[in-house]
Amino acid sequence: MKPPAPPIPPIEELYGDILAAGAMLGNYVVEGLAFEGGFASIYRGHHRVTRAPVAIKVLRSALAMSMRMIERFEQEARALERLQHPGIVVVHELGALTDGRPYIVMEWIEGRSLAEELAARGPLSAAEALAVMNEVGSAVAAAHAVGVIHRDIKAQNIVALPQGAWFTVKLIDFGIAKLMAPEDQHTAFTTRTMVGTPRTMAPEQILGRPVDARTDIYALGLLLYQMVSGRLPFDGANVVEIEEMHLFAAPPQVSMLAPVPAALDDVLDRALAKDQDERYPDVESFLEDLARAVRGNAPAARTGRATRTGIGLLIELPAGMDAGAAAEAAGQSDDVLALVDDVVAGLGLQVPVETGNMILAVALLPESGAEQARLRSDLIAAALRIRAAADEALQHGVTVAVRTGALEVEEVGSLREVVGGSLLADTLWAMCRGASGVVVDAGALSGIARRVGVTPLVGQPHLFTVASIQAPERELQ
Repeated sequence: MKPPAPPIPPIEELYGDILAAGAMLGNYVVEGLAFEGGFASIYRGHHRVTRAPVAIKVLRSALAMSMRMIERFEQEARALERLQHPGIVVVHELGALTDGRPYIVMEWIEGRSLAEELAARGPLSAAEALAVMNEVGSAVAAAHAVGVIHRDIKAQNIVALPQGAWFTVKLIDFGIAKLMAPEDQHTAFTTRTMVGTPRTMAPEQILGRPVDARTDIYALGLLLYQMVSGRLPFDGANVVEIEEMHLFAAPPQVSMLAPVPAALDDVLDRALAKDQDERYPDVESFLEDLARAVRGNAPAARTGRATRTGIGLLIELPAGMDAGAAAEAAGQSDDVLALVDDVVAGLGLQVPVETGNMILAVALLPESGAEQARLRSDLIAAALRIRAAADEALQHGVTVAVRTGALEVEEVGSLREVVGGSLLADTLWAMCRGASGVVVDAGALSGIARRVGVTPLVGQPHLFTVASIQAPERELQ
């Protein structure tokens, strides 16, 4: 007598937060959970007819109520739909469960991450790294060609597939990819949103600025550095320290850490430039210079740097603000941010540092004494307006300060781009926090002190709080 068939699990068990074996998603059957992440779960499955193995990525139930998370997931699906390249995971089907959770069915890849491969093999030679980089770079270039920026290229997001004694690679996890075509612009991430992995993020990602193909080139530079040296160039005790290194610190020369040609230092120096405009314009030119460096033909050297005196304007919410206050402040800050943007544009300032709660805008002091005085006056007057607007809208002890200091600039012809300097150091601004008014230093008052009403800041002999400033016209009467 034929034994009875096992009972079919209730529908809520098959399609709960974790899908059960036997759940059907379109033409595919779930076999079991392979990986559970905070954003999505990955299941092993198979095609119900051909039995071909697949990976099924499903958005977590807890996030299915968030349109932002659904947009992020669907963005990955749209990115992968565009891509057909042997170095990029293949998508078979897109769909949604009855409860609205989207899913992606992809090829099942048997292999370990490139991070695990490097841990097992140790650092690669320059020639080996070039071979891997050619494969990864080809995949990235193919993505860029159809308007997809990966934004999270790292060894953990590359699968190493065994191929004899060596391996080939596939690029995966386009979960935060940026679609650059006009028809794909949407609001899942704003220009003030920071996305990526802190240890492998480009400066513009840390600052919440727009990304482009050169953002991925920065990540490729980090990956190259890691492959030949066995470490990433920037590491620290916490996320803030790592981010500051990405923003301000020069990477240690890799030729001092690994037996590679010194010409590789120049390639990495350009790939890891803080300013996007100073990086390679595309993956192809990066790979060409890398090949020349490995084979003994060094690429052209980069332009020089100079140190100039600058002036900066800091606007910062208190770091200790609790979650409720931060959410309230975020909802009330639009007018303040709009005023800050107007000041930055009106005075021609650069914004080398911007985080979720802080903006630091800077300018080089002009050579003319009269123009210096005008810039100092305009910046302090703007700081007073911003402080008044922030106090009225936010009421959370916003820090507004104007200080002078050294700026390191990259000089290319008549253009001077800020890339570092003591004026960008957090320690310079730390002593301004907590003051009840606009804080300025003696350098900011130079040449205009008799027009500015100030009070010495207690415990800080070279800092002052500003009560008022006279317009230059009043002084001339």
